[in-house]
Amino acid sequence: MLKAQLDGIVTSGMEKEQEWYNTTKTFMPPAEFWNRHPGYANFRRFQQGKTKLPKETKTSIKGHIETTWKPNVTLFDQASTSFSVTNWSATGYPDLNLDAFKACQELEEYNDRFFDRVVEALKGMKGHVTIEVLQGELVQEMSKMRFRGDGSRPATFPRSFTRAWLSNVPDYTHGLMSTCVYTLPAIQNGDASAVASNCLLNCGIWKDDEEFCHLHAPSHPRRAPPFPRPLSELASREEVVTWLTRVFLCTVVPGSSGLGAFRARLPNNLVAFVELLIHLQEVGFPSHWLSDFLQSILSDSLVTNIAPYHGKWPIPVSEITRRVRSRKVRLDPWRAELETILATAYEGIPFMVSLPSDFASTHADIGIYEATLEEASYGFGSLPNLPTDDPVVFLILYRPSPDIIGPKELVQSVPALLEDLKKPAPGNMFILTAQDVFDLPEKKVRWRISRKRARMMKEQGWCLVAYRTDTQEPLTHPVPASQWIDVDPVSLPFLPVD
Repeated sequence: MLKAQLDGIVTSGMEKEQEWYNTTKTFMPPAEFWNRHPGYANFRRFQQGKTKLPKETKTSIKGHIETTWKPNVTLFDQASTSFSVTNWSATGYPDLNLDAFKACQELEEYNDRFFDRVVEALKGMKGHVTIEVLQGELVQEMSKMRFRGDGSRPATFPRSFTRAWLSNVPDYTHGLMSTCVYTLPAIQNGDASAVASNCLLNCGIWKDDEEFCHLHAPSHPRRAPPFPRPLSELASREEVVTWLTRVFLCTVVPGSSGLGAFRARLPNNLVAFVELLIHLQEVGFPSHWLSDFLQSILSDSLVTNIAPYHGKWPIPVSEITRRVRSRKVRLDPWRAELETILATAYEGIPFMVSLPSDFASTHADIGIYEATLEEASYGFGSLPNLPTDDPVVFLILYRPSPDIIGPKELVQSVPALLEDLKKPAPGNMFILTAQDVFDLPEKKVRWRISRKRARMMKEQGWCLVAYRTDTQEPLTHPVPASQWIDVDPVSLPFLPVD
């Protein structure tokens, strides 16, 4: 449409096309294809009001369509249209009572207003505008620009910007948190700079703007400095440690998104948490604050009166002030994943980290493993209508023992493990919040872990189970370590950023 308007080729409204649709029950294909179908070459004259369709032509067109055309199969979607919290009997068929032209007309009305002004602007700035089209995932593309990993882009193209419009992409990428960590570093610091987005996925679940911001970055929005600041303008050390503790605990033991259509998504994992620590150092928080906090996690010595929120999201803003009895939390189940992340990124971490003696220290010590999954049927995790691409899947690697009754009981004990449940014993179970690949329909999972730990797990007969954090139900039957395949890391993508 934009090119047509720039070239001065602007078609009239859709009234005639809707009349054609009412007659043929088809949308018009591109003009290049009209000669493939009897009668369609008449559409341009019909659209201009210079001819009408005789009855025999209508009959010929309908007969051709019924014998040679096929329905749009994308409208028949058992996976997404059959499940509803208010309608469990839906069939997966589209709603045939919908006005097929309503969305088209609304788009045309928008385009008439929007593209007219775009065309005017482009004509006025002719020779001074370059449009770059990038195909990729937002967080990864912004990270590649930031760390000069975008070698396919011309060197003269910018890597910092005055404006960013994200549409509703943050609905799927951890909202305000990921916007601050991954997008804002690419925005030039100045009064005219801005990042904007909207919310479309779940706008009906929020009480107010503060609750919306609080879910993704559990603090008051005004406490989140987007650009580097002097220490005097930043939160105190106590405030930072409290906030990081809450973010960390809510990452490893998340609440529930619920099963409704308008549910929140919090896809961040421990990879994103380490990236958050690096971002805070760049904002201006002292390196030793961040180093000391990370060290307390690695040494499993974190004592806190903060507790994760186990209820249904959104997380109430009142959680900011909620406290429990101060206690030492148990963090050894997450050591294996932290080892993988830190060994992979060690040379790029901008503050001091003393790795435990049993940790791998370089990315060469980290292996990539793959396994074939068999879907389980322990409970809600077996419902075929739950989306399989929700970012709610963790992996548990464990050594079978009398302490472990079964996968379901093990999964449901995770919140108690954080609160220092003694079984399984330390070193006999690890939780991975991130996977390279998790594809339940294709029965495939791929993850990263130190080669030394993987060898030990194979020798001791460990197992792997995938589970949903929202329903606390296993998704798969246990996969013995003997069936884990060591995949060549050279041919595979790098560690996921979220």
